[in-house]
Amino acid sequence: MLENGNILVFDNGLNRNPKPRPVQGSRVLEIDPRSNELIWEFNGGDKGTEKARFKSDIISGAQRLSNGNTLIINGLQGHLFEVNPAKKILWDMINPYAVYTTGPWPNNIIFKARRYGADEINWPEKLPVPLPKVSLFCSKMRAQRAW
Repeated sequence: MLENGNILVFDNGLNRNPKPRPVQGSRVLEIDPRSNELIWEFNGGDKGTEKARFKSDIISGAQRLSNGNTLIINGLQGHLFEVNPAKKILWDMINPYAVYTTGPWPNNIIFKARRYGADEINWPEKLPVPLPKVSLFCSKMRAQRAW
């Protein structure tokens, strides 16, 4: 639920009509539940290839940020990005940490992500000196990467 009473949802498209469904991707929707009106939609772009590229059948999500932008998590592709209300991508990131035990391709899936503003975090007054090193797990994963 958004502050304005609308609902923000990541629609993965699995149960979308018509069936069988044409090649299509996922989308993020803002819906007014009082009128069932579609207020805003991000579907990857105007071209069919852009729509098909923005696809994640599971573990994805979206978060409306306090500045009006939307953080979108394309979980299966390990892709995080922020769009403004005009649907322009402001920044994006592909998860660089992958596990290579799930088949021939690296698995960099992101289950969930949330963006926090500096005022939303209870920062420690003083960071430990020296700063902690990268965790042992991350060090091992970095050493296993073949690329």
